[in-house]
Amino acid sequence: MNSGPGQSVKWLQRALGLKKVDGLVGPQTLAAVNAVDDHDALIAKIIALRDAFLRALKGWKKFGKGWTSRIKQVLAIGQAWARGSVGPEVVYDAAGARKAYASDAKAAPSAAIADAATGGGLVTGGTVLTTLQSA
Repeated sequence: MNSGPGQSVKWLQRALGLKKVDGLVGPQTLAAVNAVDDHDALIAKIIALRDAFLRALKGWKKFGKGWTSRIKQVLAIGQAWARGSVGPEVVYDAAGARKAYASDAKAAPSAAIADAATGGGLVTGGTVLTTLQSA
């Protein structure tokens, strides 16, 4: 979120309410993330913390509009990827779980060099075809 990966992990750890905020993703951070049922709410909390921090900076008057735009984009992307209260509804499609077989695949395209010998894609009698055939 514009502060590097270490700071991003710290925002996550703060939003999770962890006592140790060190910027490292370890067993405690992973366990806390896995215990969260609504990742959309977690993302919203991270964004709210980040927004409050940015508003307290001296540069807010000058850069606040851009910073707000950036964190809104991060919120939208995060919630699009997350599972929880905001993200898109997940619909199970049984056909998507069907096993694929090699026989279902289309034939590989020809490895011939532009099919020059057969005039593949070239106009018969055109100068390019005539030049290739004489070469």
